Amino acid sequence: MTFRIIALLALAAAVFRLSLFRFQAAVAPKSRIPEPFHLNRYRGWLQERFIQAFRPGFAGRAGKTVEAWLKRNYPGWRAWVWGALALSFGYLAASGLVYAIFVPRGLWGVPLLLHVMAGALFAVSLAAVIVLRARRYGFEPDKGRVAVQCLICPVLKLVPVPAARAVAFWVFAAAGLVLTVTALLSMLPWFVYSAQLLFIAVHRYAALAATLAAIAWADFDLIPRGA
Repeated sequence: MTFRIIALLALAAAVFRLSLFRFQAAVAPKSRIPEPFHLNRYRGWLQERFIQAFRPGFAGRAGKTVEAWLKRNYPGWRAWVWGALALSFGYLAASGLVYAIFVPRGLWGVPLLLHVMAGALFAVSLAAVIVLRARRYGFEPDKGRVAVQCLICPVLKLVPVPAARAVAFWVFAAAGLVLTVTALLSMLPWFVYSAQLLFIAVHRYAALAATLAAIAWADFDLIPRGA
């Protein structure tokens, strides 16, 4: 029950905070100081974005955005590596978190089998992405770029987008490593039942951390800033 509450609150807070960044940038695109929050304006802006997602042509524009991003960052055969990571993690996050939050029994049966198979693909593709793209997500100073408020504490100084993007990427990578290790350890017959329960708990929280980091990374790196 504790994990369910934390997961739902964390996911809702992440989506709200990141959408609020974009709302503030939309209403004051040239200002580095966010305007005061107005619930009605934010609700209207959010409703308009939601309606746009169901309008004809939205899927095509989104596909072109992803295609252009892949050509810049994963040209040629490298796009298959990113695709394997995105698809495997998408299924892992959807199946794992949905069952952990809404199904008391947890993951089992065919979805569990597919979860294990997707986990193997995720581990391999994550390692490949880290090797191919680690240099892009460094923490070198990058002046003249847009900044956003700190995700954790809004009163902190503005954080440059490249730094926020790098933090999201490396948190995702670290959480992915924890997911892989805990999954492998839970398959070994060397540990007692209490240890297996600990592995499951750590695995769930690592999955939540990876999902939050993936949401932040997509907002900072994949989705255009003016969208």
